[in-house]
Amino acid sequence: MEEENEIIENNENNNYQTIEITPIPDILVSNNNNSNDFTDDDLEVILQQYLKSETDIDLLTDKLSKQLSDLESGMVVDILDSGLGVSEIISQLGDKDQTHLTGVTAWIEYYNNQLQNMKKYIEHIESKNNKMEVVSRNQRSLLQELNNLLNLLTLDEKTTKALTSPEFNTPTGLETAIKAANDLKKALTTKLKSGMDNMVAVKDQRKAFEGYRVTFSLKVSKLIESAFKVSDANRDYQVKSTDEDLPEHTGFFNLLNTFRPLVHWLKELDPEKFQPLIPLYIKAYRNTYKSEIKDYFSKINHTLIKESKDQNDFFHSAKLKPVSTVNDITSSSSSTISANATGKKKRTIEKLFRYALSCLEQSIMSEQKFLLAFFLWKDPPKKKHHSDSNSNNNNATVHGSNIGGLIQEPLDVILSEMFESVIPELVEIVEKADQINPFYLLITLVDTEEYISGHSQVGNEEYSSYLQKVLAEVQKTMKSLFNKFIDLQVDSIKATQISLKKCGVLSHFKNFPLFVKEIEKYRPKTEMESISSLIYSSYFKLIVCLYNWIDQLADKLPSSDAKYKFIAKLENYYYLSTKFDELKIDAIRQYRDTSTNRYQENLTTYINYLLSLKFQPLLDFYQEIDEFLKTLPPSDIQFQKTHTKQQFKKMVEKYKTENIESGLTKALLNIYKKITKDSPLILVIWLQLEDVFIDKYDHFQEITQKCYEQTIPVSSDQIKSIFQSVYKKNPNKHK
Repeated sequence: MEEENEIIENNENNNYQTIEITPIPDILVSNNNNSNDFTDDDLEVILQQYLKSETDIDLLTDKLSKQLSDLESGMVVDILDSGLGVSEIISQLGDKDQTHLTGVTAWIEYYNNQLQNMKKYIEHIESKNNKMEVVSRNQRSLLQELNNLLNLLTLDEKTTKALTSPEFNTPTGLETAIKAANDLKKALTTKLKSGMDNMVAVKDQRKAFEGYRVTFSLKVSKLIESAFKVSDANRDYQVKSTDEDLPEHTGFFNLLNTFRPLVHWLKELDPEKFQPLIPLYIKAYRNTYKSEIKDYFSKINHTLIKESKDQNDFFHSAKLKPVSTVNDITSSSSSTISANATGKKKRTIEKLFRYALSCLEQSIMSEQKFLLAFFLWKDPPKKKHHSDSNSNNNNATVHGSNIGGLIQEPLDVILSEMFESVIPELVEIVEKADQINPFYLLITLVDTEEYISGHSQVGNEEYSSYLQKVLAEVQKTMKSLFNKFIDLQVDSIKATQISLKKCGVLSHFKNFPLFVKEIEKYRPKTEMESISSLIYSSYFKLIVCLYNWIDQLADKLPSSDAKYKFIAKLENYYYLSTKFDELKIDAIRQYRDTSTNRYQENLTTYINYLLSLKFQPLLDFYQEIDEFLKTLPPSDIQFQKTHTKQQFKKMVEKYKTENIESGLTKALLNIYKKITKDSPLILVIWLQLEDVFIDKYDHFQEITQKCYEQTIPVSSDQIKSIFQSVYKKNPNKHK
């Protein structure tokens, strides 16, 4: 038994020797029974006890981190080793007495308490280490921010000298001034982190920078003003144009662009000094542009081919004068553009207008692009419908802002001032085109519409609200002149007084399809709303006028000539209807339908008139029967006083074959007499008369059978033969 106990004790000693117990600081041992009272002061004592030689916080942090790592590693090893030892001891103590087991248990509990104290010690060390690391990181960040702030708010001597005494006259001095301006801008506009703006040193430094800004802004504004005057006075900066082109301004654009960074700086840092540059720019170059534009139009106007005045009152005379077509215009333009004695090309009026538009577009867009870049306008003004433009820009206002005040969107203001004489010059060309041939207005209208379309897409670099406004203003003149031309035609129609008696197709009705055919030649292949609306409006005015005019002429006829009311309308509406069918133009489809309806209404009236010439008694007789049949049975008709069988026989005797032929012959002669010779309407009326007469005759046969139980001696087939015979026999028949 003693030997067995000795073996256990030896094993225990061996196990104890394998467990390396880390020395515990005295303060932890003393506080073993009250570990919860461990404070930061105790931690400071530990640090003073073990780390007296360390004064650098970074080295201290590294050393503590290393020791903490070693402690953790040792703790893991100790725990693993102690676990094996405890298991072995427990297995060997299974048969020992209770007293010995109690002692071992107490020792294990003591060992566990030691481990817990070590864990707390490690956790406190780690927490302190983390706090010191955060403090160190914050101190480094603060130092970096202070260095950045110092660099930002410090301008070297060279920079301050460039701001106070800039040398703009030399390339090097200008470059230095631009760099200094950008450094000052960065110092003034860079947003600092929260709280730094309130630092006294920062406030004082920025106050000093503000003084530099005021001084430098004044010098820049004077520099730009001087540059405007110099570039305008020294015309050598401009690239001379050819004889028939607007001058290019690349030279002085390049000169001014050398100062563009300073203008951008001034706009951002001192808007009050930037705004006066706009009226100064206008004042410097307005007269130059005005003179150039005047000279340009004077030169190209001398290249205009003199053309005789074409048909201007389309409905003025019965005989229409020849009007130049689009093909004629094109061919004549190409053939007549030739060189005169001075070598200049000669142009027709529409070619001249098109050439002027091309040159103006190039000049305006060149100026606009320069202004956008020079004055730092990244985007043109917002799109507005070009019909809202105002050509009178003498006050140089846009969006309610004038030059004397704060201009919010000054691009159009400047362009309006630079090119203020463009609209009157273009209008003058348009008026000349109208005097030669009003249809030329449609050509110029198409040209301007294409230019407007090409510069109306917002966001595109070719967008130009000003160019849209200029062309829209010129379009107003075009539309006004064309509407006056149409109104003149309307007035000519209204003023025409003519008798409808045997008038045939009136000249105005003949001219309208020609007018439609002519105007359609100028319609662009691509649908353009402004052109189409103008054409539709013209059609409406003229056709309504024609309808009202012939109605008024018909109302003026005496009662003795009442038949000519429907005869004249029949022939004229038939003419319009057939001509509209031939043209096959969608724009006049509604007028074709209206004319067809009116023609058919008057045709019915004329057919009834022709039947009444010889067949009125027959028509009246059967019409009365129709009225009786509304209230009486067919068998009672023969007992009516006016429609007895005897009366029926008398009526039949009057309309034998020879009498019917005689009546139809009279009707045909009336047609020949009243309708224009060789008109296809003659045959149309005759065939319609045949259809109507046979329909009525078939109806007569039907009610005769019902009411009298008899038949009319002449059959419907015989009637058809009579119609054919009469038409062939008549010597004045239509050929």
